[in-house]
Amino acid sequence: MALWLIRAGKHGENENKFLEEGRIYLTFQGVKFDLREFSKPQLREKLEELFPAYSEHKISNKLGQIWAFGHAIEPGDWIALPSKHKAAIHMGKVTGDYEFDPQADELFSHSRTVDWVKTDVPRSNFSQDLLYSFGAFLTVCRIQRNDAEARINAMAASNWTA
Repeated sequence: MALWLIRAGKHGENENKFLEEGRIYLTFQGVKFDLREFSKPQLREKLEELFPAYSEHKISNKLGQIWAFGHAIEPGDWIALPSKHKAAIHMGKVTGDYEFDPQADELFSHSRTVDWVKTDVPRSNFSQDLLYSFGAFLTVCRIQRNDAEARINAMAASNWTA
């Protein structure tokens, strides 16, 4: 089981949608195609084609996040969704596989179902090193440092206290 950081838009504009619908979405523009149809090298080529002005570093960064959302996140993994509206972190468990909906709005065409185990966990309940990890600039990333996954499991077992 892994721990993933997911963001609900640059300003948290999709936070309520994520929570109300019991889903996480990959809210990237210009990526409206089924990720299952691509190997990682093919996806890199596709991104280079779609974003010719991007540097190699920016392509690699985007590729890593997109690949993780479509292929690395698994049912049973933890999701940490930092709120942009209050000093809280929403914690959920992934319950479904990656889904692509070609009829959905571009920002919501890639999704996974989530059981929001505990919403509004105060940031003060998390140790500073976890908060630093939750502050990463990425939209999708795995949090592994300092035994983060085991510590989140322990917090869940103790009603979200440190």
